[in-house]
Amino acid sequence: MTNPISDKRYRFSSVVYATGGNAKVIRNWLDRKQVTLEANEEREGQKWRRFSVWDAFRLAVIRRLVEFCIPVEAAGLIVGGLLVPHMLLLSDKNTPARALAAALSNTVLFAWREEQGWKHKTYNGVGERPEVPDAVVYVDIGAVAARVIDALQEIGEEY
Repeated sequence: MTNPISDKRYRFSSVVYATGGNAKVIRNWLDRKQVTLEANEEREGQKWRRFSVWDAFRLAVIRRLVEFCIPVEAAGLIVGGLLVPHMLLLSDKNTPARALAAALSNTVLFAWREEQGWKHKTYNGVGERPEVPDAVVYVDIGAVAARVIDALQEIGEEY
C-alpha cells in the first residue's frame, strides 16, 4: 500500500480545481520554477507533471498568500517551512489523506511584511498565541487542507 498523502498522484486539472486557482497562473509558477513541488522533481523525462495531495495543499496555501500580495517565491518559502513538523505523516504507508487535515485542524498562519522581508508564524491553538503585528495575512491552513482533500476525493481521479 502507498501513502495517500505523498504517493497518490493527480492530474494538473484536478489539482487546479482542488486549489481553487487559475490553471494558467499555477502553470506559470511551475514553469518559471517559482514554486518547488515533488511534481516538478519527478517530471524529468515525463511529459506530464503528477501531483500529490501534499503538492495540492502547498499550492492552495501559496495561492491564498499570493491573493494577499505576498510574492510567489516568498509564499513558497513560507509554505515549505510550515509543513516540516508534519513530515512524519509521510513516513507511514497507511496514513490516510484525512490525517493531514486532522493534523492541521485549528492551525492558522500569520504572515506580514517587515523591512527585512516577509515574516510568518503559525499557531495551532495550543499554548499562548504568538505575538504578531496588528495587520497580518491570516490563513486557516487546516480549513485549506480539508477543502483540498475534499475536492480531490470528489474528483476521485488519480494516475
